Amino acid sequence: MSYENLNNRQREILEYIESKKTASYLELESKFDVSNMTIRRDIDFLAQEELVIKTLGGAQLAKSINDVYESPVANRLSINGAEKKAIAIEASNYIEPGEIIYLDGSSTCLELAKKIAEQSKALTIVTNSLLIHMELARSSNISIVSLGGQYDPVSCCLTGPNTEEHAHKYFVKKAFFSTKGFSPSVGTFESSAETFRIKQILASHCDEVILLADHTKFGQKSLCKVFDISQIHTVITDSGLDNDNRVVLEANVAKVITAQLKESVANF
Repeated sequence: MSYENLNNRQREILEYIESKKTASYLELESKFDVSNMTIRRDIDFLAQEELVIKTLGGAQLAKSINDVYESPVANRLSINGAEKKAIAIEASNYIEPGEIIYLDGSSTCLELAKKIAEQSKALTIVTNSLLIHMELARSSNISIVSLGGQYDPVSCCLTGPNTEEHAHKYFVKKAFFSTKGFSPSVGTFESSAETFRIKQILASHCDEVILLADHTKFGQKSLCKVFDISQIHTVITDSGLDNDNRVVLEANVAKVITAQLKESVANF
């Protein structure tokens, strides 16, 4: 990353993007009174210098890996962290070498990605999460397929029509999802309209839908209904789940796996 190779206009463009965090090509053309081709060349150069990241229709300020890990999705790792780690261990043990799987962009699947990378099984993993991609890249035994698209800084995922189009091209053995809210008699709910469609596509392109849901997700609902309970084959939850919810869950889902918190986390 270097500022020394920038001309005056490129420095001004960078300062503008720094002030706004993101800018479109049209916005930059108007601001600096230059052609679209000139702006695109300048953005290409700034991206080459790792000062900005190209987005669909513009650019945003580049972030270091540490900055990315301070994103909202990473911050959620600290919420019910013990439960998520315990669930991740159970989920990782449910994956066989050689399988093709999908991981969504949730904080629970991020914990699962860390465990998978540690185990270093030979796997092919499809994901649209940049954080998960970075975790999995620690293992040379894992083949990573990233679903391309527009970067969403809130979830650190690639989303949008291109991502959905790419998702239609892949079929996986097991698809792992978490959820914003879950009713064991109804199904799952999400707050993000940008990501729930990708989940629906991958769920229709897999042999087994596996839900990772700690006990605090039960009884919660959110903006978008994602899966009917009939679409979910397996639920991995934690030992904090109350008996009433467990009875309903076991009546509606073929397989329920319970992560024992103390034992699992001690071995993480």
